[in-house]
Order: sequence, then structure tokens, then C-alpha cells
Amino acid sequence: MDLIENLSKNIERTTFYDLPEAVILQTKKEIMDVVGCIAAGLEGHEARSIKEGLSNLNNGCIPANTVQYMMLLAVAGRADDFDPINDDTGDHPSLSTVISGIILTSIIKREITGKELLTAIALGEDLVLRIRKGTSQRLGEHPWVAGTFASFAAAATASKLLGLNHVQIRNALGLAYTTCSNTVQGLREGTSSYKLHHGWAIRAGFEAAFYAAAGITGVQNAFEGEYGLYNVYHAGNYDRDKIISDLGTYFHNLSVGFKPFPCCRLMHGATEAALCIKKETKIKREQIENVTARVNKSAFVLCGKQPWKTPGSLEELRFNIPYGAAVALEDGHVGLRHFTKEMINNNKIMELCSKVQVLEDSRLNETKKQIAPTIVDVRLKSGELFSKTIEVPKGHPEKPLSFDELKTKFENNIAHANIGDEYKVNEIVDSIYKLEEADRTGQIFSLLWK
Repeated sequence: MDLIENLSKNIERTTFYDLPEAVILQTKKEIMDVVGCIAAGLEGHEARSIKEGLSNLNNGCIPANTVQYMMLLAVAGRADDFDPINDDTGDHPSLSTVISGIILTSIIKREITGKELLTAIALGEDLVLRIRKGTSQRLGEHPWVAGTFASFAAAATASKLLGLNHVQIRNALGLAYTTCSNTVQGLREGTSSYKLHHGWAIRAGFEAAFYAAAGITGVQNAFEGEYGLYNVYHAGNYDRDKIISDLGTYFHNLSVGFKPFPCCRLMHGATEAALCIKKETKIKREQIENVTARVNKSAFVLCGKQPWKTPGSLEELRFNIPYGAAVALEDGHVGLRHFTKEMINNNKIMELCSKVQVLEDSRLNETKKQIAPTIVDVRLKSGELFSKTIEVPKGHPEKPLSFDELKTKFENNIAHANIGDEYKVNEIVDSIYKLEEADRTGQIFSLLWK
């Protein structure tokens, strides 16, 4: 049996009752986190631009509860770079699966139960993470980004919710493969393009499931063919056994983590290390001579920002190790308010940023992990040196955020969006926590139709 056949049949045969309790709870956490991130981003400048574009495309109307609306939800969800992430690969699988589930519950003629939604989201994430973990190549060794593969997660989630058989699922995944694109270039330039691409990819994968259901055939050997995913995108560098190992018994969404800071995960290690030094020493900006952050190649390529120059856009703040370390050392905490255009003009922070040197440490590349240990040294003008090593950042499955911590993050996101009171927040959290009991799920996400 070939690879895509194994994966398609697993999606077809897996039911809610095959999901371990840990997977069910993890999926609920991801749904809550994604919904909160979308809500927080809905009033941002990028979401407003998408609304304007959608309105212009539709004669002055914004088409809520439609496939087009996926772009708005995706851009809002990625706006603050706060959504769940798999640290091993840098993938953002939850955004694709949760948005696919939310939209499908709104447009399909029959009611989608909580059990169905949880199963489809868990399977969509498991599939895309198996695909991503099938190669040892990491960011800095190839040009691809999370959005490149998002169509597979969306196609798998929608296929399961539509009740497709394995032949149709294979076609849906094959159609999704034809839409794979985009590179890290937009991230390095500090543009918003990667967020829109994520939205296009989610929509493409979502639509692929509907087209497959209607009889359209897709690429049949999308992963292992001569011009399939692994040969074209990874130069044949993949491990088939790793992809299908424990298929149906282990679910890779258990390796998805949650972000405590609204910025690229590759700068979390330096940010957390700086926060620890600030908390332990109470040092002030005026005392600091210089700061050194040692990172792996992935972090250096995407977030190193050397030589330092003042960012020209908000996006550059979110992929900027010097900025994360400087804010942590100055304020002792890092949150949504630190990632605004006004901060670019904060001369005190920018001056401190200029004192942060980021170095690629070849020893940290040896682990072949997307997130390697990060080492931060802060040297004072007095000559005193403080050092902190972060082996894995907070929110990683090895250092998880609890359900209560995620609820607090959700509450803060909703408060930032100014779209709900305490009662509404508790009602939504309670609905998600008891999702498997729900016979209908569409109304749970009604706060996103605005």
C-alpha cells in the first residue's frame, strides 16, 4: 500500500472513539486558542484591509459564512503570530483545521456534531504533521513555510466532515498538492503576504474536498511520485516509515504547542531567557553594555536581524530576536501591546535593540530541531555577566500551558478585541470544553461573524 493510500484510509476509518482522551483535550485547547487569536486579529489593520477587499469583490458586501470568508479568518488568526505551533517543524496546523471546521459547520446542510468536529480537526493535524515530519529538513535548509502545506490539513479536515471515502480523500489530497506554493521570502521581507497565502491555501484545500466529493480526480501519487511533494520540494529527502509509524494509534497534534508571546516562535527562546534574567536580577536598561543571543540556523535566518536596523514595519517586530530580548529586558513582560507600530518609534527600546547581537551557533544546529536551545548573555557596564539557557520555550509540549493558562490567554485576546464580556467568554470556553456533548456546533463560533 502506498503512502497516500495509508493516510487516506486512516482518515476514512478513524472515529471519535479512536481518539485518546489526551488528544480530545488537546484538540479542544487548539480550538479555543485559534478562536481567541482570530478574534484578537479581526480588528487589526490587515483584517480591515481584507474586509475592504472582500467588500469590493462582492459589490459592497462582506460574505460571512462562506468560503471567501476563510481569508479573513486566516489573516486574523495569523495577524499576531499567536496561534498554535508545532515546534519540530514550524508548522501552524491548527489554524487550517479549525478554520475549515468552523466554515464547514456554517455552510453544510446538515448539523455537525462536536464529536465529528473534534475528530476531523485531530485527523487533519495528524496528517499534515506526519507529512512535515517525514523529512529531516528544517527552515534554513529549504525555502518552504507553513502555508505551503496548509492545503493538506484543510483538505483532510473537510474530507472527514463531508464523510468522504478513501478514494475521494486521496483525490482531495492530490488536488490540494497542486496548490502548494510560497516561500520564506515574504517573511524575510517583513510583508503580510504569508498570512494571505495561508488563507489561500486553507481555502484551496477546503474546496478540494468538495470537488473530490463531486467526482474530480486529483494527483494520485502526490507525495511519492516522480514529481510529487518529497521529490520536488525536498529533493527526495524523506523517511516513509516515519510518516506512517503508529498511524491510527498516535496523533501528532499532541506535539502542538501554544505561544505565550505574540511573535515568531523562533524568537521565543531569546525572549524567555531575557525575561528570566530581568526577573532574577531586576537590572535596568541603563546598566546594560551588550546582549548576545546564540541560536540555531533557523532562528538566525528568520529572526536574527543582523546587522541591526530599525524595523520598517510591524511585521519586522514579530520576526526579530533583538526586539524580543529588548522588550523583555525593558518591561519584564511581553504581550500584544508591545507589537504595535508605535513601538517602532520607541527610541529607548530601539536603542536597546541595537545592543543585541545575534549569533548562529553551529553546535545548536546539531540537534536538527526547529527549536534548539537558546543562550542569552547580558553583560553590564560594570562587567558583570548574566547568562540564561532555554532548552525548550514555554508552551512547548514538554513545558505546556495548562487549560487555565490558555483560558487566560483566550480572555486576554477577547478583551483585546473588545467583542465580548466575561459571561460570553465563559460561555464559549464552556462550550468548547464540553464540545463532544454538542449535537450542533455552528453557534459556538458566532462571535467570529462580525
